[in-house]
Amino acid sequence: MEEQLGKFMDTFKCLSFPFDGSTDMVNVAQLCVFIRIDFEDMSSKEELLIILSLKGHTGDEDISNALVEFVRETKLLLFI
Repeated sequence: MEEQLGKFMDTFKCLSFPFDGSTDMVNVAQLCVFIRIDFEDMSSKEELLIILSLKGHTGDEDISNALVEFVRETKLLLFI
């Protein structure tokens, strides 16, 4: 992941992490995390970053906990 993100780091203008929570057919809550990169030339790229299984449901606290845990485990830097 770091290598893939590294090639865009010099050219991006904005970086965001849209996500969507859902429940699959066997009632397992999941969180799809995407990465969206906007470049200075106004083009953009969006790809699925990871699908996380949630320990609870798709509520705010469960989503927040899963995202924080993912960022900590991967040491992913967030630019705000």
